[in-house]
Amino acid sequence: MIDTSPQLGATQYTSTKKLQSGVIYNWEVTTVIDGVHLIAPDQTSGMVKFKVLAPERFDYVRRKQQELGSTHIALGVMYAREGLIEDAEREFRLFAAKNPKSEVARRLLRITLSLRRIKN
Repeated sequence: MIDTSPQLGATQYTSTKKLQSGVIYNWEVTTVIDGVHLIAPDQTSGMVKFKVLAPERFDYVRRKQQELGSTHIALGVMYAREGLIEDAEREFRLFAAKNPKSEVARRLLRITLSLRRIKN
C-alpha cells in the first residue's frame, strides 16, 4: 500500500506521497455508508490502474497536445504510443463521431479497445 487517506468529509484527496514514474499503480476507494463498507471499483469491474509518466514524457505529451490542437486522429495515435489508452480511445471516438463512414476511424477504435482489454 502506498497511501491511505484519513477519514474525509470531501470527495477529494491529494496524497503527499511521491509516486514513481513508470510504475503501474492500482487505485481503490473505500467508503462507509450507514456502517456498511463499500469498495470501488467492485470486484466485477476489475482494478483501476494508472501509471505516472516520466517528466520528459509528460512534457512531450503537453508539447504535442499544443502542436496537434484538435486533430483527433493524430492525438489518438500519439496517446496510444505513450500508453495513454483511455485518452487515445476518447480521441478516436471523437474522430469517429465526426467521420461516421470512416473505416479507419472504426479500425483505430477497435484496436484501442482491444489494447484496453489487454492492459486490464
